[in-house]
Amino acid sequence: MSRVAPCVLVVDDDAEIAAMMTAALEEEGYTVATASGGAAVPLAAETQPAMVLLDLMMPGVDGFEVLRSLRAEPSTRDLPVIVVTAKDLTDEDRQRLARSAERVIQKQAVPLDTLRDEIRGLLTTTTQRRSEEPSTPRPSSA
Repeated sequence: MSRVAPCVLVVDDDAEIAAMMTAALEEEGYTVATASGGAAVPLAAETQPAMVLLDLMMPGVDGFEVLRSLRAEPSTRDLPVIVVTAKDLTDEDRQRLARSAERVIQKQAVPLDTLRDEIRGLLTTTTQRRSEEPSTPRPSSA
């Protein structure tokens, strides 16, 4: 019996970055869905990805709003989220993200191999945690 590859939702308005992340993830055997801004939440609810990679700086609906919406929606509340951003984060930004994202990675500071390792590690941890204990609701503020 073959195993179904985990799906990762890449949310970024930069098509080049999204394509680069998609290629890197597909090389690792993941399936990938992509979205930008406001399209991310309904797509996450529909596809139920194993993880979300989220950019913060997007026109219209930014990553903070996407994250807040993901956490407010019962079907996406517990999805692991790695924020991958080029934004210079303020202390307030870091505090908001600490409450609602599993990791925050600066785009320019992390090679793709490191990002793949983070994804693999977080998916493994999340899978183990889900099999060992019931899920606990997260705060809905981003």
